[in-house]
Amino acid sequence: MGSRGRYRLAAISGLAREWGFSPEAVRRRVIVRAERLVESIEAPREYPYEFVVYRLSGYRPQHGGALLAGEHLLHDLPLLVLELSRSIAAAAASSPEDLSLDQAALRAGVSRRTIHRWRREGLCFRSVALPGGGGSVRCDRTLLDRFLARRGVAPPQRPRRIDTREAAAIRAAFAARLEAGEAPTPAAAAVAAAFGRSREAIRQACRDRAGRSPKRPAGDLQRLLLRAARHLIAPEAVAGRLGRAGEAASRSLREARSRALGRLELPRRWFPTFDRAEADSVLRAAPIACDRLAEAWIDPSDLDRLLGIGPHESGRAAAPLDAAAACTEAEALLATEAWLVNGAAGAIATLPVRPREALLDAIETDLRWATRLRQRAVGQVLPLVVARIEQLLASPLRSRTVPEIARLLDRGLRIVARQMDRFGEISDAPPVREPRRRRRPAPSLQGVLTLALDRALAGEAVALPVRRAAARHPSGAVRVDALRLTVAPWAAEIDGPSRWRRLRGRLDPEAAALLSARWGWGDAPPSTVAALAAQRGLAAPRLRGRLRAAGDALRAVAWGGGATQPHPLLREQPRRQRGGVDR
Repeated sequence: MGSRGRYRLAAISGLAREWGFSPEAVRRRVIVRAERLVESIEAPREYPYEFVVYRLSGYRPQHGGALLAGEHLLHDLPLLVLELSRSIAAAAASSPEDLSLDQAALRAGVSRRTIHRWRREGLCFRSVALPGGGGSVRCDRTLLDRFLARRGVAPPQRPRRIDTREAAAIRAAFAARLEAGEAPTPAAAAVAAAFGRSREAIRQACRDRAGRSPKRPAGDLQRLLLRAARHLIAPEAVAGRLGRAGEAASRSLREARSRALGRLELPRRWFPTFDRAEADSVLRAAPIACDRLAEAWIDPSDLDRLLGIGPHESGRAAAPLDAAAACTEAEALLATEAWLVNGAAGAIATLPVRPREALLDAIETDLRWATRLRQRAVGQVLPLVVARIEQLLASPLRSRTVPEIARLLDRGLRIVARQMDRFGEISDAPPVREPRRRRRPAPSLQGVLTLALDRALAGEAVALPVRRAAARHPSGAVRVDALRLTVAPWAAEIDGPSRWRRLRGRLDPEAAALLSARWGWGDAPPSTVAALAAQRGLAAPRLRGRLRAAGDALRAVAWGGGATQPHPLLREQPRRQRGGVDR
């Protein structure tokens, strides 16, 4: 039985509870009598409790109750019919006279929303069993006809075609309103009211009007919306520029995001900790996966210290390489990253045709979090990459020119990223049993990366010409920031807003903190809109408005503004002192 919290009258809720334990024949009889009773109920009147019980069960109680409002009876009796019919739906088969919601709306000439509203005003539906299995709610054809007769609803008229003369008059009136400077949507509404037609009929009649700008294809509009979203521009702003409705633009953006997620090729990997019941909570809350996400992927000073460039050259020998510890921490990061990617891949595989905003936001947030973890894992094993390159070169890497260093590091990091996608990969082939042999231990990340780097970089290191030791390189000469969004195949598609991370320091602290919490620009992982709204005690639409204002301020910083008044979220810029130094 369903929940009875929807009943307006406690008396009807109590009767439903009692009849829920009655025999099936009694429940069938009550359903028929309730459908008859609801046809004689009038909303303005009140009815005694014993009268309602007698009409439903044939039994007149000795003690009367309070008067029951007719408006509430019209609401509760259809619920009683539906709830009792659900308990016998397996035995109640659908008949040819039963109408579904769509068929009832078509017969009455109204929308599904109107049918749902009529269900709260006395239109009874039953739960029936379909021939192929499953259940559905159906309305008897005669009950619907009598309901329409009581409400005085006229039968739906046959649609009247627009002839050539009327179409010419409609196009002329529509063109006159457009030339007067009116927008297409209000112009279509005014012409529809003047000619007694719907707005869709007006749009169809005027779609071939000469001089009207062609409609942007759906694919171009979705690409435009995706590009705007990467610049933190709301779809409503794009819709206003194109003369479209904001809800239509939001729906197109959700469809485009769903298609973009469906095109991603996400690896499915497995780690031993995934078999535990509390794996989700443990992996997501692990300190190694939730802290230090705001650090630079590969800090230039750390890279200089690792290569022995600049003032760190003398102290390089004092910091020995601990490749085993670095790979152990990277393997722990990969476990959480693989768990997030596996969950996102499963959610993408079951996406509905029209997904909700919250579902898409949750998938993209998990992938952004996984991107942060992958960047940290790749940066963690950078000392191993440098050590293998120097061993193959048989000389320090700093003795090479900056382009050669950058090329070797680029090649090595790409190999590492590719191997991390395969580390722990789930194979579709059945496992091979080896009963007589000792079970082989799982390969370590350090061994896998060492073997892959030696194989791939051997030929490239040998092909480099032998040069004399290069002069001392200046600090920060070698940079690998260009690889930030290439360590994972999905990063460039999902993590577009990260390009604005470096500008958040010029915003108001509150706006900068809001954007950092949303997109994961701080120490914590990125958050969905729903989680961030619950954390700050705000409604989701209000939080989206604040995010939109913060995004506008961030773009004003990046693009130099141009407005005479500064944005209210922009922090006051420090004054330029003598000598060109900001103090």
